[in-house]
Amino acid sequence: MKKLISLSILMALFVNLFSQIDCSKQTEPFSVPKGWIKSELSKSATVTSGQSYEVILPLNNNKEYRLYFMASSVFNNRIDIEIIDMSTNQTIYDVDFEEKKYDYRNIHTNDLLESQWNEEKGEMEYPHISLEAENSTNIKIIITVLEVEKDEYSNSDKIEILRGCFSVIILERDI
Repeated sequence: MKKLISLSILMALFVNLFSQIDCSKQTEPFSVPKGWIKSELSKSATVTSGQSYEVILPLNNNKEYRLYFMASSVFNNRIDIEIIDMSTNQTIYDVDFEEKKYDYRNIHTNDLLESQWNEEKGEMEYPHISLEAENSTNIKIIITVLEVEKDEYSNSDKIEILRGCFSVIILERDI
């Protein structure tokens, strides 16, 4: 009986260890363009479908920034990203997956998450947002991971919950 309990505890720990996702390696293939420095403010985290997340980013005046976003393929780019200037409460960028989904040129894409291979340069190009702060301010990045659409052939009413990684890579101009 004691061995059975020990085995049960060991199995529970084993399952728990493998259910955690290590997102720290998601950004490894990303190469920082010349003239830029990767900021310590860059973040990677485990996210779940059907949830929203917020990242507050302080911007220093007269400094250039680039924001890159990476998501696990399990989400199939079904992520909305909104950026709000907290000093004015204005939306300065908004990518809505549902709007892009029905654009015949961008079926099932998200402009900020779709990397492309550049044949001329021989490297991946990552879409980004460029920001230059005239005054020191904070921006709020709202990441909404959309729920998975129910499979029309499935008999289940359950919505599948997906877990994966999402990264915000912040670069600052190397002065």
